[in-house]
Amino acid sequence: MKIEHLRYFVCFANAASINQAAKELYISQQQLNRILTSLEHEVHATLFERSSRGTRLTEEGQAFARYAGKILTEYSAMQNYFLMRRSASQLTRQSISGKTVVYIPPFISIFLSDMINKFKEIAPNIDITCIEDSSPITAAGLTSNHLHFLGCFIPEDVMTEVKDNIHIIPISHARTYLCVNKTSSLAQLKGIESQKGTSLVSTISPVAPLGTYVHEKLVFTSSNVYQHLDSVVQNNTVCTMPDFLLPKLKPMYPDIVTIPFVESDGSPCQIVYPTSYILSEADEVLISFLKVYFQNLQLIAQQVL
Repeated sequence: MKIEHLRYFVCFANAASINQAAKELYISQQQLNRILTSLEHEVHATLFERSSRGTRLTEEGQAFARYAGKILTEYSAMQNYFLMRRSASQLTRQSISGKTVVYIPPFISIFLSDMINKFKEIAPNIDITCIEDSSPITAAGLTSNHLHFLGCFIPEDVMTEVKDNIHIIPISHARTYLCVNKTSSLAQLKGIESQKGTSLVSTISPVAPLGTYVHEKLVFTSSNVYQHLDSVVQNNTVCTMPDFLLPKLKPMYPDIVTIPFVESDGSPCQIVYPTSYILSEADEVLISFLKVYFQNLQLIAQQVL
């Protein structure tokens, strides 16, 4: 049984149809059909059924999808571990030392302990200071003399003001998902257009829930990811999340269904700093590390979601 075939099955399980899954995987429908059938033969079980209304997973197919998702998560974690070890070996030989300070958005708290631990393995001689910043993005903030890690687009009016005075380094690109309660009528959707999502969520914040989220007469505002998901479960509100957060959060919230924004290319994660700021060697190591770390988070997300 090939890891790639498990990834194909999980994609099929999450897609609206076998045709959509084949398009997302850039293979023919016939090829995907053969792969799914071969998986059935390997486990000696009927994993999906066809009818005039399309193809759906059987109970055994749903169980297979759950196990496949767990295997893909562990496989990605293993890849991430050895990639980090290779990076650690390369950087440690350089014996780079110094200090680096970065302002981070609240959602990083979910990974902060793991992120700092892995950074210290790679660069044990660098002192890192992470400062959580949930304040609105402003021109004054972006041109202050330190690194900013942003998990969203810079507002157009702010960008117009600062574009000649900042440097932007891309870290990764996140796809946005709408989180709803499994009892909601929205839970049946396989995808959602941004226009419809905007009518449900008063402020779309693609990477972290910093806006105000509205369902019926309830208004909910917080910068705490967990509080938003608690509210989705308890109050049937809705909120947005980036793809790389979901593999860590979904097991904690089995009553939440995630729906991709189908026509959205997602939102960037990026390091921003003023042109007057000179990157130190320690800063450059941190930026290189963040690229690897978040791209691997996204790799896990792509294989599981």
